[in-house]
Amino acid sequence: MLMLHVAGCDTVIEEDLQENEANEILVELANAHIAARKSRQAGDADAPRYHVEVASSEASHALRALRAAELPRENAAGVEALFAESSLVPSPTEEKARYVAALSAELNRTLETLPGILRARVHIASDPSPDLSLDETRPPPRASVMLKRRPGPRRYSPTSLRELVAGAVPGLEVRHIALVEVEAPSSPRRRQPAYVWIGPVALSRGSAPLAKTLLALLLSLNIVVVLSALLFVRHQRRKARVVDA
Repeated sequence: MLMLHVAGCDTVIEEDLQENEANEILVELANAHIAARKSRQAGDADAPRYHVEVASSEASHALRALRAAELPRENAAGVEALFAESSLVPSPTEEKARYVAALSAELNRTLETLPGILRARVHIASDPSPDLSLDETRPPPRASVMLKRRPGPRRYSPTSLRELVAGAVPGLEVRHIALVEVEAPSSPRRRQPAYVWIGPVALSRGSAPLAKTLLALLLSLNIVVVLSALLFVRHQRRKARVVDA
């Protein structure tokens, strides 16, 4: 049985995306049974950007699905970006503050790649003072990790997650990492696509009127061709009878 799903993609829901961001959105929309496509935007060929579009009738459903999945993700500046903005002669305190901020952003991105994690925030508490007197002891660094995850069973190990963060921050011990987990609300109920059957062909409800019009035109064209063929055959037979007579 032939099954055809026609979806007119004419509403842009997200734009100015990197290709991996656009692909992540396509996967999420596919899981929500929403047809979508990505298209490359006009611009710099060395740094292409993309937009994602869906059928107008699906735009509101698509936006709700993306908001529930926290997509597209925020692009926080990492180590390279923050140090590229550094002043010509930064102070040691400024350098350390930039390093901590960049390290937190890198850890955010890393944690968000773990299965089931929608959003991650890592806050590192480290003494910014560059120098200490002989009788002073620098307090150990601490970190707080806040995770927003998908509903359902946890798909990662909190212990391994703490070890990952501790391994990235010099001097940070696992016992000095506070972990807070927040379960996101359930995603909007995933809808099975609504189909309209025209004979053995299934079409999306929004595409059915156009498809019916096209099928009617094709049927009319076929009728015209058949009638033309019959008239031609009849004419040829009459012509042959006249010649024989």
